[in-house]
Amino acid sequence: MPSRIEVKAPIQLLVEGRDAQYFFMALLNHLNYNNVEVQSGVEWRGHARIYRESPDLISGLDLESEVDVSDLQAFHRVRNAILSRLEPGKLEVKDFGGIRDLRNFLSAVWNAPSARTTIKAIGIVRDAERVAATAFESAQDAVVSIGLNSPDSPQQVVGTKPRIGILILPPGKSDGMLEDVCLDAVHDDPAMQCVEEYFTCVQESVEYWPNRNPSKARVQAFLASRERPGLLLGQAAERGEWNWEHPTYSPIKRFIRDLAKG
Repeated sequence: MPSRIEVKAPIQLLVEGRDAQYFFMALLNHLNYNNVEVQSGVEWRGHARIYRESPDLISGLDLESEVDVSDLQAFHRVRNAILSRLEPGKLEVKDFGGIRDLRNFLSAVWNAPSARTTIKAIGIVRDAERVAATAFESAQDAVVSIGLNSPDSPQQVVGTKPRIGILILPPGKSDGMLEDVCLDAVHDDPAMQCVEEYFTCVQESVEYWPNRNPSKARVQAFLASRERPGLLLGQAAERGEWNWEHPTYSPIKRFIRDLAKG
């Protein structure tokens, strides 16, 4: 957990892990929410990565000559000038770390400088893991530990100043994780048949295969079929590999909209 937490936006979305953070930033962009990470220059990508990707972005303009360093610097200046004129970001996505870190991280957010005058809503998103009910109770305990009222069920947003919501992934399922949500959304993709055949082959051919996290493994196998293999789940979200219009994402979108009301 960072030694000093800053609260930059009235809606705080606390998610489990950096991959989930990237995923939800991409989803917020799709939903046209001006989250503070985009406004401040997409700080979560890192300036070096933005620099590397800039030639790809500019190449889409079909310029006649090569793009040199001065062109890229000008590109960044214009981009940052545009971002600086956006309305203040309404949402902020924070990575609270692992499930054992949630209580302390939530307390640090709520007790950060100006937090109680800035924050209007807090949403907590975590994986169900093996038992969704246990995951929800754990998130409830974290909320109650800082003196706030917790919702009685997942996806519910309750209270005022701040409103509180807890989303357990996958929504409505007894177990699982964010990877399972994404796998549900690509269930009918032709590549998934190949993915399943691959895992059948491995199970039959490899003498010792621990397969401790089959959902993560399947996501990686699926992403290997995309134009740029080797991406993590959150990076794939950033590059538009997940179809946000698929119905499996609807409960997640609804949760974000309910959290951002008011």
